[in-house]
Amino acid sequence: MRILLLSEMIPPDSDGGQEVNALKIAVGLRERGHEVIIGTSHFRPTYQGSPEDRPWVRRVFRHIPLQYAATSSAERLKAIKGYYGEFKTVKGNLSAMQTLVAETQPEVIYCFGLSRVGVAVTAVASDQGIPVLWHQGGNYLENRFEQGPRMGRPARFFRDLIPEESRVDYSHIAYVSQFLVDDSRARGFVGFEGRGAKTLEILPRGIEFAVADDVDREREQTPVLLMAGRIAPMKGFHIALAALGSLFERRPDLDWRLRVLGEPENADVSGDGILGTDYLAQLKSQAESLGIGSRVEFPGKVTRQELQTHIRRATAFVSASICGEAFANTIIETLANGTPLVVSADGSALEVVTDEVDALVFDPPDVSAMSERIERILDDSELRRRLALAGCETIRTRFSLDAILDRTEAILAKVAQTT
Repeated sequence: MRILLLSEMIPPDSDGGQEVNALKIAVGLRERGHEVIIGTSHFRPTYQGSPEDRPWVRRVFRHIPLQYAATSSAERLKAIKGYYGEFKTVKGNLSAMQTLVAETQPEVIYCFGLSRVGVAVTAVASDQGIPVLWHQGGNYLENRFEQGPRMGRPARFFRDLIPEESRVDYSHIAYVSQFLVDDSRARGFVGFEGRGAKTLEILPRGIEFAVADDVDREREQTPVLLMAGRIAPMKGFHIALAALGSLFERRPDLDWRLRVLGEPENADVSGDGILGTDYLAQLKSQAESLGIGSRVEFPGKVTRQELQTHIRRATAFVSASICGEAFANTIIETLANGTPLVVSADGSALEVVTDEVDALVFDPPDVSAMSERIERILDDSELRRRLALAGCETIRTRFSLDAILDRTEAILAKVAQTT
């Protein structure tokens, strides 16, 4: 098949699991003989790495400017400027999309999130009868769909200037988890009149590297509890700190360090480093007030390869998400690396792990339960080993990239036949 894969970002410049997964799938499909071209955004001005791409990656789109909450006259003016910037950016991206489609002549277009590019670009496909498969790793489409009736007058005015958005076809959607399907149905997005889903599939993420066979390897001498992700309240870092503060008060004899990898949410998008930094400051203050400031470190964002090294050396990985996590890459990467996992029963987590079998699970608001599970992980080496071995088996049997690619090929073939 000739496939045009669209992603708002693509590694080496990326923010998280969705973009990483898009590249993994594209590489895998090309290795299976499909003709895949990626259409994505230009490197951000804040990107610090080497701007080297595969020859089949086309960086043709620009990012939509950030929107601002309008709670004062000055902020309302800023919001209007933001909507105007969105209008201009989407119009430019539509033009870039027309050129890209003309050059690639795809049989099917495969979308991995376009919140920073604009879903309207896929109207080009609708106009030409090219089927589109949306791979939903979040709820951006649902939010965009619901946003219309609640928009203020400036937002509605600029939205009306982008009529292409009303021609976007949402007929074919592959969600990364059943959790997202259920959420979308509850919100009335799945099956809405005219453009509701005809092809609705579950297509989770997979692991492209070899599953670990060395769970007994040497790790860092001082036990390290690892967390990683955007530094934002929805990731529950403050809950983890509260749990560790409780643990320190109860068991000051236990030696451990918490390492939090990531940077404040949206700091790299806005370019000014302001958005999200208040939460990071609050976390540092919280750690100090709990008496664990010397045990907690925030090294910042690392490369994906560096993250794998940190996961392999950690005593355990901790995920405390409270946002309804669609499907966390770090969960399956932790299991595949043979590192014990402590995870909140949030979103799709229980579609991946089973409590006491391949992870220790807690309810995200329950600080005491989280503290108790971390204590068990630190105290019990046999428990760590058992969970690590079971986690590796979970990945081997259910989340290998080959299995995901098999399903991807079948779904794309079905969608391509709908023209």
